[in-house]
Amino acid sequence: MRCGCGAPESDREDTMITDPVCGKRINRSRAYAVIEYGGVAYSLCCPLCQAEFERSPRMYAKPELGEKARKKADRHPYRGQKARAT
Repeated sequence: MRCGCGAPESDREDTMITDPVCGKRINRSRAYAVIEYGGVAYSLCCPLCQAEFERSPRMYAKPELGEKARKKADRHPYRGQKARAT
């Protein structure tokens, strides 16, 4: 599936992960949001993917697409904010 949110693809970065909603490869440090579900942290590329994951986490939660959740949260500026509906 392709993401139509307009979030830029990362050119080259050290830690690439896959957004579980749209399948886009992004740098973990540039994720729009990180959501913990079932002890696994999922990185999402944009507010649309975040909202979709929050609506149906069981549909997108695949441990191979996430990372084991850490006790201390990453210092991402959008972490924990809800996506606004447009």
